[in-house]
Amino acid sequence: MSKFVSKVFSGRVRDCELGTIHLSACNADASGGPLERMRILGNYALVYTLEGPAHYVDVLGTQTQLQPGDLLVVYPDVGHAYGPPAGQKWSEFFIEFNGAVFDLWRRKGLLDPRRPIHRLLPIEYWLPRLETLGAEGAQPWQDRTLWQLCGIQQLLAEIHERERTAGTGMADREWLDKACAELERDLEQGSSNAPLHTAAKRMKTSYETFRKRFVLLSGVSPARYRMQRLMRRACELLQSEGATNKGVAAACGFCDEFHFAKRFKQVVGAWPRDFRRQVRG
Repeated sequence: MSKFVSKVFSGRVRDCELGTIHLSACNADASGGPLERMRILGNYALVYTLEGPAHYVDVLGTQTQLQPGDLLVVYPDVGHAYGPPAGQKWSEFFIEFNGAVFDLWRRKGLLDPRRPIHRLLPIEYWLPRLETLGAEGAQPWQDRTLWQLCGIQQLLAEIHERERTAGTGMADREWLDKACAELERDLEQGSSNAPLHTAAKRMKTSYETFRKRFVLLSGVSPARYRMQRLMRRACELLQSEGATNKGVAAACGFCDEFHFAKRFKQVVGAWPRDFRRQVRG
């Protein structure tokens, strides 16, 4: 069973002067099938692979395996097909959109259909950012859509700059995967307040070197990554039947529920009680 939950973040078309948001959703445990027939979407889409193997093919000659942490950019007029092998499952997050501003990005070469795959790790950092772009807000529809479309551009700009300066070599991917695992080891052992330099020591490097390389490859500091991962765990615990702020705070290594609630609000954007009310309907 997937650790992700299928959810529609936005299920209706929203327009503004800059473009349109069509749909955004998390699709968990999707079944595979034949990829013999390609389709033309007619819109742009960002498809983020969360779990499971998948394959991508398009009319431009790209054929590649998708791995968790790969972001696929779908182009409006490029025939393509993607998904898990027949009999297998995968999980994805996607957001579908269009707008003349993205056509401009494409004409300038900042969006290139010949390079549709971008490696974005760690998932715990990039998935919340994508979900924020797809979420409906309390703001008026047009204002919210403008904000979302600008956010997509900001995300694309960050990806472009990361690839320009750091590349996406296998050695970097392996190093970042290992660094994330070391940071999460403390969380699994209930040591969310363990000094960050201990993870650097296990990676056989100084903390400053560790921090700089982690930021370069992930776009977030080790401390922020670990806190975001901890808050994701808190979100999961808060959805459990009978969960209390005090119990979740203790499970996450906080000294009391006040400090937990304050940090939860800073990272997640809602107080724990409001988050619980929203997810439980």
